[in-house]
Amino acid sequence: MLLSAVEAMRGAYSAAYRVSFIDNAEARDLNASIVAGLAAAMTSDPRDAPATEAWEEVRSEMIATDPWGYGEVPWVERSVARWIRFSEDAAERADHEPSRLRRILEGELGAETWWEAHTTFSMAWSAMVFCDFDPMASMRLAIEMGHDTDSTAQIVGMFMGAMHGPGAFPGEMRDLVSARLEAEYGESVEKWIQTIDAARGRVR
Repeated sequence: MLLSAVEAMRGAYSAAYRVSFIDNAEARDLNASIVAGLAAAMTSDPRDAPATEAWEEVRSEMIATDPWGYGEVPWVERSVARWIRFSEDAAERADHEPSRLRRILEGELGAETWWEAHTTFSMAWSAMVFCDFDPMASMRLAIEMGHDTDSTAQIVGMFMGAMHGPGAFPGEMRDLVSARLEAEYGESVEKWIQTIDAARGRVR
């Protein structure tokens, strides 16, 4: 029996929320919302509809998938909705000037450390919006803005890979990243793919 789209997003969110090592509830919600967005991207095909519609669906699912009711708390805007809105507003106010986007983010994110959940997410999402969700342009801008570049690049890469598949980035770039992951951390992309495929077989 196939899961409905809503069940799939809720399942992705809930699984990410439960396994998260993050002890801050707001960050756990944001992290799990990203996973719900990735699930939406993986079920979208930008060839079937305008790319803007596919990314709007990802955005909507991140906000709508809320099994623990964070968005129902009175008088407090849910974190993921707040930072998506902030990122999109920052990209618009930057008016096609990357240096202006960086100044907005540095001046208004209120970062104490640049690896805070809302900071890395906002850096990535604003870069993608600024670049009209072009994979290579988004990745380059996210890295060139500095600070916690590995986390920001990881978020951009996850979204672009989920939406476009392996073709999101050139083969030589993927090969280099895979080689460095294995050499420095003992992690194999191929083994992770096999693990995910095995887990997929247990989903009903």
